[in-house]
Amino acid sequence: MAKVTYVLAQGENSAGESQVNFRVYVSRELRVRVPSGIWVDRKRWGKKNDINIPNIPGEERDALLAKRAKLKELVDVIETSVERVARKVDPAHFAAKDGDFR
Repeated sequence: MAKVTYVLAQGENSAGESQVNFRVYVSRELRVRVPSGIWVDRKRWGKKNDINIPNIPGEERDALLAKRAKLKELVDVIETSVERVARKVDPAHFAAKDGDFR
């Protein structure tokens, strides 16, 4: 089963937001970093690698809740896709060394 974590990118766009990237751990040897296309203000990124949602109701709260829901939806899609492929692919393909896939 794949494990997916969030990582905030170092760079910022013109609005001062950084992109949330996914780190997908497919196997011990195979790790992939995938950009999510979701941008978050750095001050709203928490220590537990998730979006901090303010308690005050407003547009910012609604936008951040929508971004968090979209991140969770994308993680579900990634995990199910990796699971589906892992069932169909022969494990011997992943046993090759030095990137020599059959």
